[in-house]
Amino acid sequence: MFALNTPLILSVATFVVLILLYGAVASLVSGQKKRDQLLSRTQQWGGQAVQKNNFPASTPGRKSGKSLLPFGRSSQKGPISESGIYANTPLFYQRAGLYNPGVIKTYQGIRYFLLVAPFCYPLFSHFILQQPVGRMMIMRTFVVGCVGYYLPVLWLRLVARARKKELNRSFPDALDLLMVCMEAGLGLDSAISRVSREIHVTCPELGKELKILSLELKTGMSRNACLKNLARRTDLPDIDNLVSLLIQAEKYGTGVANALRIHAEEMRQKRYSRLEEMAAKLPVKLVVPLTLFIFPALFVVIAGPAAIQVLRVIIQG
Repeated sequence: MFALNTPLILSVATFVVLILLYGAVASLVSGQKKRDQLLSRTQQWGGQAVQKNNFPASTPGRKSGKSLLPFGRSSQKGPISESGIYANTPLFYQRAGLYNPGVIKTYQGIRYFLLVAPFCYPLFSHFILQQPVGRMMIMRTFVVGCVGYYLPVLWLRLVARARKKELNRSFPDALDLLMVCMEAGLGLDSAISRVSREIHVTCPELGKELKILSLELKTGMSRNACLKNLARRTDLPDIDNLVSLLIQAEKYGTGVANALRIHAEEMRQKRYSRLEEMAAKLPVKLVVPLTLFIFPALFVVIAGPAAIQVLRVIIQG
């Protein structure tokens, strides 16, 4: 029965493969038509800010060689909304540090390729090698295609988790730098821009997030919206607490420098408490390797010679 339906199954599989290839190509090419909107967006964000940063002027319809965005062009059209300059980029990619539309399209293309590639083997085996295609081959091909399609998602989740740990580790240092800049007389916007340049050496991901925050502040968005976008992109409780602190300080008119000093001290204490907690967990974590690897070897080294002597006495006696 299966052998009689083999041509029909292969035809359906070929049709599905062609549809998936068309979707992959369409997703990769769709973003190319929106590049001409870059100059109009930068002018709508703030024409004076563009001239101040020495961006070259060009006529409408002409491609510009430089971009206001350091991590790739956003596909957003028109004025900037409260969701930020990367509003059209899904939050799943933002938390993994992917802001460049080209990289996102490459990621999607890899997913489609890993989904389609296994289905090429049965077709090649049937039409080129003239070998029969069995039910188990079709099932294995389907399973491998599904696993290949969701494997990049798992990889991106691991990247986002590692990035979150890096941001959490470097944020107290950035907060100390921000407090020093504020106490030196800089405004909050200028201090954020300066900290983004300084912290980029030790933590590029945190420097990238602060750079995006600085760019959003320069576009004319409200400071509260920019700070909320930062907390949404990073998904860290410490940054969320800092954002709430800055919003309340601006709302009630309190001194930002004093609030930052108190918050930095609390962050430092939390950091020490976290390190002490990790040190307290270390003896418990060492029980398993000590029991399985170190104690047996130590027992053999200490009791081995005595056991050999006892056996020798028993044998000779």
